[in-house]
Amino acid sequence: LAVAVAAPVSFAEAAVRRDYADRPAAVAVRADLALRFAALLEALSALSPPPLDLIRALVDLRDRVVVALRVAATTLAPVITVTATGRRPALAWAWDLYRDPTRAGEIVARNRLDHPGFVPPTFEALAR
Repeated sequence: LAVAVAAPVSFAEAAVRRDYADRPAAVAVRADLALRFAALLEALSALSPPPLDLIRALVDLRDRVVVALRVAATTLAPVITVTATGRRPALAWAWDLYRDPTRAGEIVARNRLDHPGFVPPTFEALAR
């Protein structure tokens, strides 16, 4: 029982401590956390008798972490899809999108580009 509880609790702790790069990353972790806790709570509820105090504590933990991740997600930039008529370098896109050429590497990394000089006509970028 302790091992079954430890994994989702450890995941919850890691989820709260982690820094997220963008809103979709935080939302994905929140969904994963909800699934892990749903499975655990279902298994605990099937026990005879069910450990009600443990179930209440886990529900409270889950709810608090979900709220923390929701708050974190709202402070993060959403990811947008940029569509253009042709290829341009990441440096030009960084300037056009953010007025900050140092963010060209972010565009290259987010889209797993082989070369910063050739950003495809459709790519992902942070909204801000």
